[in-house]
Formats: sequence, structure tokens, C-alpha cells
Amino acid sequence: MRRISVQLWSLRDETAKNFPETLTKLAKIGFKAVEPAGFGSLTVKEFKNICDDLGLSIPSSHSPWVGLDNISAVMDTAHELGLTQLACGYGADDFANLDSIKRAVENSAKIYEIISRNGFGMFQHNHAFEFERLDGKLKYDYYLEQLPEVKLELDTYWCANFGAENPVEIIKKYQDRLVLAHIKDGTFVPNAPNVALGEGKMDVPAVINALPDSVKTIVIEFDSCASDIFAAVEKSFNFLKERNLGE
Repeated sequence: MRRISVQLWSLRDETAKNFPETLTKLAKIGFKAVEPAGFGSLTVKEFKNICDDLGLSIPSSHSPWVGLDNISAVMDTAHELGLTQLACGYGADDFANLDSIKRAVENSAKIYEIISRNGFGMFQHNHAFEFERLDGKLKYDYYLEQLPEVKLELDTYWCANFGAENPVEIIKKYQDRLVLAHIKDGTFVPNAPNVALGEGKMDVPAVINALPDSVKTIVIEFDSCASDIFAAVEKSFNFLKERNLGE
């Protein structure tokens, strides 16, 4: 059974008010894992100690994204958290055309060369723009074909590109590279808030059942939410638990 985690960026307003209390509420819901995206006023050590006390594991982190200008700091943070995989990602401008994609490839190759010498791997986190097409081909393919060593934390909602692509087929396409998956739901309307799992257009069970065994952790995420975020997160957690899609 896959472990259910939650991306703490989803609860950024709550963690800004009281980070320890937010983690406590998540543990009470039943979460046994979290994916940080910043530590607020806490040090990395303080954050990890609170998670340890609450029985929350930290199988992955987005804090901070690795770039050429912060590699040492990211590796130090990963070491404190007990991680061996570093997160990376890009903005829409980096996938605007073939020239910008080429620069992103070169940047990622340099990063990977350095971190791999220090015992770290790297996973890429996507948004929707990587799944736009150039001359009929996914922009992401131009990038990934040149970086076979980079693994993927696939955002299964964004990879649908607002309904233009089939997430299950995308999962099958990249199954040999998947190590994590973000699970979210929504209306496929750009800039519309996410909804609790099962309340949008995603076939969440089909998506999760398509994931390869290499994905040990599925991460609930809300980029934004129009309702109470704790209620939406809890609904999503229960949706997965009730269908034996995670624990």
C-alpha cells in the first residue's frame, strides 16, 4: 500500500500562522508523511524534530528547489532531512521554445553532475506547460530525452494540461522514471481552484492504479482551494483511504 503524504504548500496560509499546530492537525487527520515547501520560522532541525514527534515521515521535499546557485545549501538540507533525492523544476519561460528547453537541459545536466558526485539523485516536478506540444511533440519529451538520469515526481493533474492529455497514458509513458506522484483534482479550468479528490474531473483511482511500483508515496496537493483547506485535505485523505489507494 502506498504511503499518503501531503504537500505543505497546500497549507501555506496555515503554516504561516502556526507551523507546529498545522503539522499536529495533519497527524490527527491520519497523515503519516508530509512534503515540505519551506519551513517558515522553523529551522530544518526543528521542523524534523516536530515531524518525528508526531510520527510524520519526510519522504520528499521541495525545500528548496536545487539550482546552480544553491546546491550546497540544498544538499545540507537534504542531509538533515535524511533525503537522497533533490527536487528541481522550471517556470513556463524555460519551456517556451526549443532554445529555452535546451538551456534548461544544460542547466539540469550541470546540476546533476555536481549532486551525483555527492551521492544525490534528482527528480523533476512538472506543471502544465511541459505538457504543451511543439510540432506535435510534448515539450517535456524534448527535455527528458536528453536527461535519462533525471527521475520524475509527476503532477498527475498538471500533466493532463487541462484535459488535453490523458494522465493514465502519461504515467505509462514515463513509468520507468517515476518515483513520486502529486495527486490533485479540479475542473480543468485554468487558474480555477483545486477541489477535494473525487469532486473534479480527474479519475483519481485510475491514475493511482496506473502508477508503477516504484512510486511508494502519493502526495495530495492543492495549488489553491476555495473551501476550508483542512476540510478539503481531510476529504482527500479519506477518499484515498476508503478506496484502499493509500495509507
